[in-house]
Amino acid sequence: MQKIDFIQELIIQEYQNVFREEFVKKVQENYKKKIQADKKQITYGYQKIISLIQRGRYCQTTYISNLTSKRIF
Repeated sequence: MQKIDFIQELIIQEYQNVFREEFVKKVQENYKKKIQADKKQITYGYQKIISLIQRGRYCQTTYISNLTSKRIF
């Protein structure tokens, strides 16, 4: 009887170890996917900010050049 209980306990422990390893792998994969998605969002945000800054500089320079060319005094 004790041998059967011992074997059952070993089987349960092994099953828990396998389940734990699979769970850890899944969590790690999901974390990697989230990091990649965050990186893509950040780079998209930076590109958007840079394009807005460049557009603002262009508008500012054209506005100033229009003012200087008209010479309204």
